[in-house]
Amino acid sequence: MKGFTSLVLFLFLASGSAIAADAPEPGPPNLNAMPPIKSFEDFGKAFAAAMKKGAERDSASVPGNVEARDVVDVTGVDYKKTDSVETPLVAVLSLRDTSYVKFNRSGVIGSIYEIDKDTVTFTYSGHKWALVKMSIMPEQCVPPSEFEVIGHDRELPLDLLENYWRPLAEAVQAADAPQPAPPVAAAPPVAAHAASPVDVTVNGQTYKQVSSAKIVGDKALLSYADGTASVPLNDISGEVREKLGIGPLDALIAENKTLRAELKKMELRVAALEDEQREVRAQKFVLVDASGRARATLSVGGSGSGPMDKDGVYLVLNYADGGAGSILNANRDGAALVMNDHEGRCRVVLIQKKGGPALEFYDANGNRE
Repeated sequence: MKGFTSLVLFLFLASGSAIAADAPEPGPPNLNAMPPIKSFEDFGKAFAAAMKKGAERDSASVPGNVEARDVVDVTGVDYKKTDSVETPLVAVLSLRDTSYVKFNRSGVIGSIYEIDKDTVTFTYSGHKWALVKMSIMPEQCVPPSEFEVIGHDRELPLDLLENYWRPLAEAVQAADAPQPAPPVAAAPPVAAHAASPVDVTVNGQTYKQVSSAKIVGDKALLSYADGTASVPLNDISGEVREKLGIGPLDALIAENKTLRAELKKMELRVAALEDEQREVRAQKFVLVDASGRARATLSVGGSGSGPMDKDGVYLVLNYADGGAGSILNANRDGAALVMNDHEGRCRVVLIQKKGGPALEFYDANGNRE
């Protein structure tokens, strides 16, 4: 009897081994099951608009808040590989969130100005973007807050994602916001191919093993070892274009589109000026250096340029690395001069209000001296 049982067990195990051997091994994840990067960029802009609207609504609902303004700009979109089997490729949305709140609490009038760098990670499932995680890194906060550490990247807790940010992303897509195209089974055809994977550097950023480049508008979509990246075509040198196989005609067509758009803007500006007029009127002026980096901004509140009081005027002077070095503003409550160090931390504040002047100093940790 024992011999029969052993035979049955042997046949069962042998049968199982055969089935396992015949079963196809799981192939590599399809990294191309993402819509074109432009679709994610459109969704990112809609998500940023919803963030702005929600932030202003929530701030205005707080007792004592008399004014709330928020500006959310998309600063980057990218696809990146991960080590996860479930989500081998994710979409990363980079945002710059500038908020200004004015309050009157028990007769004390004040304001809070803050700039945050937000990083939001999504996956793509069921023809929709699903939020995975979100982190916030404060760049400026006036006056300094004990709850915000300048330059410290803080990931939001799961309950906040579940109860606020994920529903917000779902609501954006449910409200007929720009919808991503369905995933494709293979990589889309590209306008230009690199002859073989090459390493290229654009704007100081090195992209390893670039296998293809696709021209989309005035940008080149690079497929490289770590995912994809959208790079302005004008930032790619002739030598790098040759490596990527981007022909002169391809570049000329993209540049022509950009020039035509800029020319149209200039035509509209000229049409708005009278021939004899010598006065320049605008709500915002931007001063740039030889590299095109914004070094100074002069703006009137409401122009979407930063700390905003609708009656205020602001002059922002930037360091060469892009951080705000000093902010000079004047509004209906008075005037202020804020000076930051190269790390973006507020160090000196000179304020003139109706009650008189005040001079405040802060150490590197944000503590008032």
